[in-house]
Amino acid sequence: QYPSKHLPLVKPSPHFQVSETTTHIQLALDLPGVKLEDIKAELVNGGRVLHLSGGRKVRAGSSFSFGEVKFDKRFSLGKNVDSSKLTAHLADGVLTLTAPKSEPKAQKIAIVQGHAPELTTTESKQKKAAASPKTDEMEDAQENGGEQDKEYVMT
Repeated sequence: QYPSKHLPLVKPSPHFQVSETTTHIQLALDLPGVKLEDIKAELVNGGRVLHLSGGRKVRAGSSFSFGEVKFDKRFSLGKNVDSSKLTAHLADGVLTLTAPKSEPKAQKIAIVQGHAPELTTTESKQKKAAASPKTDEMEDAQENGGEQDKEYVMT
């Protein structure tokens, strides 16, 4: 694939395979020559996305010049994957990540007789630190998207 026969055949994006049973899901990535300390695995977006990145040094041809091959992959985890119990193992150039499937849970919600609590707004700490604007300016800020700096609190 490379124009020069002196460069090793490398893929910047590792080959991967997903396997699934009734109780678990497993992801295996080919990472030959990548050391454990050169791999970063993290859960992002509230634990719904697995982000894997890393790299390894490669020698170009018979000379002593080195380059680096990096990879960066993201995998969306389904709602049925319990990402809090995800495990990762590196052996023989293969990174294997395993997670149990979560049971679909129905959550009961208690219904209470009476009126719902009122939502009130509180200014963010930054707004409190700043000098308070005039009432007309506050109304203008609310009309122009000032809601972004507020959080809602149930009382």
